[in-house]
Amino acid sequence: MNLPENEIENFIATSIMPLEGWINPDAAHVICLALNHQYSLGDFGGILEFGVWKGKLLSLLCKFRADGESVTGVDAFVGLTEAQAIHRTQEIRRNIESVCGSSEFVDIFRGRSTGYYQSPKIVMRKVISIDGGNDFLSRVGDLEYSSRFLTKYGIIIMNGVFNRFNPDSSQALFHFLASESGRDFCVVADCNNKTILCRREAHSSYYDFFQLRISRRDLPLFVRTAEKLDSFGTHYSPRIEGIPIIPFA
Repeated sequence: MNLPENEIENFIATSIMPLEGWINPDAAHVICLALNHQYSLGDFGGILEFGVWKGKLLSLLCKFRADGESVTGVDAFVGLTEAQAIHRTQEIRRNIESVCGSSEFVDIFRGRSTGYYQSPKIVMRKVISIDGGNDFLSRVGDLEYSSRFLTKYGIIIMNGVFNRFNPDSSQALFHFLASESGRDFCVVADCNNKTILCRREAHSSYYDFFQLRISRRDLPLFVRTAEKLDSFGTHYSPRIEGIPIIPFA
């Protein structure tokens, strides 16, 4: 499903931000817009998140689930006892229920992502969030897995790529983009610790969509971004691997 654009800001403020966890409201807004655009393109697929914690971002993603789309959260619950892990799972479900009214469509896989890779069930995903293990090998593994099961207009949301305190994530991203499995993927946008990737064939659709929104300057985020880009000059076009990206300010 999609969410009317005039309801997104209030949805984030009242339903997502009160949940325990970390996501910048601007980044949440950009993700909502991307999922709305994806819906308009007719993309259909499941939702997958590596690294759920208490389900803040997963709750947001579930709001954009259409009937028949599966949702899976993968988390090893490192450091928790069995009883604590059960409680955490219940907490994740309560958070999703507070946003969506139900969590019965959600499957919580307890274990590391490498264990989930072995699952015999193949589900194409329209959105995959990568926020689990922050080490290089874990991030590369999650990206390579995601590349195999992402829909045509699917997006990958990576956490902490350009965080100077976690260079493994940026190293993993550029390693992936230069690899055989990553050559068909690219970065399309970055906003407050969330980096959005898509297939190269889908890049122009998302990029043009965001560019149009920035040109309208109808949100403070778009005004700031437009002013920041303008300050570099009319011919400035930030790129990664030669492909233009939107660096939201």
